[in-house]
Amino acid sequence: MKHENPFTPFAIFDTSQYILDDDGYPLRHHLNDTIYVKSFQTCTCIGLNHIVKPVMLWVEHDGKCAVGDHSRATSPLPKVIVPVFPQPGDMVSVKGDQVEIWHAEV
Repeated sequence: MKHENPFTPFAIFDTSQYILDDDGYPLRHHLNDTIYVKSFQTCTCIGLNHIVKPVMLWVEHDGKCAVGDHSRATSPLPKVIVPVFPQPGDMVSVKGDQVEIWHAEV
């Protein structure tokens, strides 16, 4: 690639575009409110200084991707209770009377 500055870093990547709902707004994941995108163009080249922030895409079964932003301040996820069945020899964290956390072997 010819360029004025031979030491300009660049990236080749695939671009995505928003998936819009029936009202024309970006479609959002029903649990964590992240935006859905779909593949748009392949083999696009830009300078690294044009990248705003890194994100991760989680591909779902129907081909759409949920955008995961690791620098997002909060994620409005519902509280979920996950049953745990520790086995003898497993290490667990136990909440103490105050804010301390104790580690114990089952």
